[in-house]
Amino acid sequence: MKRRLLWKRIWHIAAATGIFGLVTRSVWEIATTEARLFNWITALFRGFLSIRVPLWAAIAVSLAAVLVLLTIGYLSGRSDKKAPWEDFTTMDYDRWTFCWVYPNVRRSIYPICKKCDCDLSVYNNGYSNEYLYCPNCLNRFPLLAKNTLSDAEEVILSKIRNWPKTPK
Repeated sequence: MKRRLLWKRIWHIAAATGIFGLVTRSVWEIATTEARLFNWITALFRGFLSIRVPLWAAIAVSLAAVLVLLTIGYLSGRSDKKAPWEDFTTMDYDRWTFCWVYPNVRRSIYPICKKCDCDLSVYNNGYSNEYLYCPNCLNRFPLLAKNTLSDAEEVILSKIRNWPKTPK
């Protein structure tokens, strides 16, 4: 199966290389032998550059362009501001402290140590006594129940949805 897949890849690469070569060669031929196109483009630029414009009009157009660019830059910079609830990234729930990141709150909720705010790791010695521990301060925690995580997730999402109504 892998040999057939490899053959297909090689065949596709060879076909794509041939097509790319034909297109490149065609573009090169048009660019080198069609002097009329080049002459037409240069004539267009010469005609544009030969227009007589008063100095005040050129300055006015330049200032207007600068003002438009500054306005666009200012307006695009304003969208970088965070929403007011995006500073809400930790919460205590049922003897646990949970942390998350935006924008994917549902997928990023995880427990952290209450003492040092470090991420917790799972300890497994190969037997049945698994537990969570803090690699920084070596605190031990029982394993997190699935319903505790889903309940905490619902409470967090509810607080985010109702942010102006609910305090931290």
